[in-house]
Amino acid sequence: MLKDVVGLKDRGYNFSEVAYVLDLPKGEGLKCDKAVGLDMIFGMICDCIRENDEAGIIGLYGTRGVGKTTILRKINNEFQHNDFDVVVWVTVSKAVNEERIHKEVGDVMGLTQKENANQVARAADIHKIFIGKKFLLLFNDIWKKVELVRIGILDPIGSTDRSSKVIFTTRSERVCRLMKAKKKIQS
Repeated sequence: MLKDVVGLKDRGYNFSEVAYVLDLPKGEGLKCDKAVGLDMIFGMICDCIRENDEAGIIGLYGTRGVGKTTILRKINNEFQHNDFDVVVWVTVSKAVNEERIHKEVGDVMGLTQKENANQVARAADIHKIFIGKKFLLLFNDIWKKVELVRIGILDPIGSTDRSSKVIFTTRSERVCRLMKAKKKIQS
């Protein structure tokens, strides 16, 4: 194939760009594997999102490879353009990095944060832009408790709206308890 390109170039074809990277605009759907056998769990979570105001924090737990991330991606895609003012996806991983979480949430919300801002200022900025918005915050791969207040998220149940949701995936039911999940679903 390289010989073909060189041959075309020698014949006068100008290749200023051979390929370019397409960035997905913020708020687009995520690539999602086929969720074989996960429809029931997906349906349960969708019902909690749509009907159960008391389940402001939902934990999806199970061993590695059972489809937790796939279900969360399906939820992201299902609710991306309806039901919520904003849907935010954040991969947390083993080491919780609040600054990175602030940046990812802020990027989705269009928030420009000062580089020298401390944790309290970043959390306050995020909190301000969530006021009055119905949001769905998706945390993938949590290994230990994430202090939502330190991120700028008040307990969705404690808010006056009561319709915002925080959903996360974890391998541990213990993390669901630490995160005060009102609904714990095993995958």
